[in-house]
Amino acid sequence: MSKNFERNLKPGLKLIAYADESGNTGQDLFNDSQPYFWTGSLLSPVDMQIAGEKAHQEWQRALGVKELHGAELRLEGMAKIAIGLRDFLASHSCAFVISKVEKAYHAGTTLAWVLFDSDFNMAVSPRHDHTPLFKRMLSLAILDFLREKDLKAFWVAYQQRDLHSFTTILETLQFRILDVDGDARMKELLLDALAWAARYPGEILRKAADRFDSPNILALGLLLNGINEQLPELSRIVKFVHDEQRQFGSSIMTQYEKGKNVTHMGEHPFFPFRLVRVKNFSCPIEFASSHTSIGLQIIDIVLWLVKRSEERPEIPLPDNCVRLLDYVSRKTRRAD
Repeated sequence: MSKNFERNLKPGLKLIAYADESGNTGQDLFNDSQPYFWTGSLLSPVDMQIAGEKAHQEWQRALGVKELHGAELRLEGMAKIAIGLRDFLASHSCAFVISKVEKAYHAGTTLAWVLFDSDFNMAVSPRHDHTPLFKRMLSLAILDFLREKDLKAFWVAYQQRDLHSFTTILETLQFRILDVDGDARMKELLLDALAWAARYPGEILRKAADRFDSPNILALGLLLNGINEQLPELSRIVKFVHDEQRQFGSSIMTQYEKGKNVTHMGEHPFFPFRLVRVKNFSCPIEFASSHTSIGLQIIDIVLWLVKRSEERPEIPLPDNCVRLLDYVSRKTRRAD
């Protein structure tokens, strides 16, 4: 999908956002059947419950269902309503923000995040921690040395704050790095950080993993940042509806309040990363059942189609679904 977002939304709009998730396995990051966690948001200048009522009834009759779910309709059912859905979305200039998190990669980046935190690892300089280019270089370098078994072992150790297992992982990485040729300075930076962490594991692994470390929360943060980056000038999110959550509802609510009016600045690689306050969201989060929300059913369908096209590209889509996906692609801001 294109990362270029077509800005047909006019400035100064009051927008409603409908958000849904797909691929949720909680803290289980190594489920082979769901390697990715997806989050998507439909941005609409109209209330879908009102503007979409007639079209939704037509889709229900065409499919013989009471509720629209991509996983249940699959491609055969979706093809029956794809053109109508595309035309409906286009008539209201609807847009999307979508994020995709690779769960195993999330474990690796979490390790890098705790390892290269200069506030707690005295072998890591603030310059290398707070300059995006250097932090990215260190993170990518350590990820190159991590194997799947390391990621699984780290995630278990992180969940339980098992300092012994964590130290074993750090020592294994040191031996692995010492055993290969490479950039001498990078090796020195990595080995210094690992050696200090292995000596003081309790300073690095300061807490056990909690719900805020789940891919759900990371994906929501990416989604909110993507909305803030692409929101038309002087526009506001006046209603944010999220599919109801039992396991992560309270954590999602907390993260939403923390991140809804914060956006990332300092994209230049040599400038420190910083956060800037904005005023794009003027509403609390609302949780609703997809059974009662047309907007949530639409984002469910769209997210399922995007997920299906990217995770199984070898299987062709019906022509009508391709046309719907083309519209979605042109109107989507990716926040991966």
